[in-house]
Amino acid sequence: MSILLWLVVEGSDDERFIERIIKPLLANHSIQTYRWAQKSRQQRTQFIQNIQKLDCAYFVLADKDTRPCIRDCKAFVQQQFGGVVPAERIVVVDGAIEAWYLAGFTGSPYLRGIQPPARTDGITKQMFLQQYVPAGKLPSSVLEEMLANYDLALARQHNHSLEYFCRRLGIL
Repeated sequence: MSILLWLVVEGSDDERFIERIIKPLLANHSIQTYRWAQKSRQQRTQFIQNIQKLDCAYFVLADKDTRPCIRDCKAFVQQQFGGVVPAERIVVVDGAIEAWYLAGFTGSPYLRGIQPPARTDGITKQMFLQQYVPAGKLPSSVLEEMLANYDLALARQHNHSLEYFCRRLGIL
């Protein structure tokens, strides 16, 4: 019997990461995703209230972006969900989800010259686009290529928030 787990993500890049990297590692879970960034506050609140009524496990992922600290980001997310999400259910990506992609990238002939830094904490989407997307390449194709050449164990060493997320999910 599988355990239902909802991962409430901001958008398609987060969802792609969950589907390709996280979901295969949680075979005893039925992982469902819900994209929250394009929904209204009312829709978000209703969704969380529904999964709480069903007593489903869930986590809300949110990019820290340029917010000064994790506490401020969690407060922002709670406000976006009408106050129904407890802080312990929010996982903050330090920077943006692209930092998690970059953290585990092992190299590729398609993306020659991309050298991930020793720590990817704090890398925002704008930094990623400016520094790690080669001219003429679509960001989505760069992200796909990174996932095709990805090492989660390495990524966990390079990014604190990814390590925290994996531990919260029970991924050893």
